[in-house]
Amino acid sequence: MITGKVTAELEGTIELEVNGSSPPPQRVEAVIDTGFNGYLTLPNRVIGPLNLSPAGNRSATLGDGSAVILDAFLATVS
Repeated sequence: MITGKVTAELEGTIELEVNGSSPPPQRVEAVIDTGFNGYLTLPNRVIGPLNLSPAGNRSATLGDGSAVILDAFLATVS
């Protein structure tokens, strides 16, 4: 079972552990996205210390309908 919490901004969140090629893993709080498509966005403060391997880029559509291009990296999430 996955447990989480609801923030003051009324966002559902869960805690995840992200692993890269440089230990230790980083724990991050993730907002639950009902439009989840298999990708997560991470802040640079998490990407850098984990030494994540670049994997090109991906296009994404934001909640306001605008399209953006994001850098992609390889990681394991548990």
